[in-house]
Amino acid sequence: MKHFALIAITISCIYVCHEAHAAGARNQCSGVLREDRGGLYIGGDRGDKEGICVVSKDAIAKVLSGCRVGQKCLVRGAVDDCNDSNECVVITDVISVTRE
Repeated sequence: MKHFALIAITISCIYVCHEAHAAGARNQCSGVLREDRGGLYIGGDRGDKEGICVVSKDAIAKVLSGCRVGQKCLVRGAVDDCNDSNECVVITDVISVTRE
């Protein structure tokens, strides 16, 4: 059962991040930009937070300068696992934002 959960989490992350290098470095998130309680995230379905990419508070203005809520976009920057969950990632230090 643990293996199934690990596989599901891995697939979710690859779907959201679209890029996992051999060294494990991830540097982008792609999907629909969504807003929830003043925060932004990429991917997932409305109300479903599994496998999402959370935009750090410091990166919100930069992300909104290149993509609007509801649009599909690609955000490049530093991507790390969420502190409280292995079911999401956080993108910080955004270097580019493009609409897809």
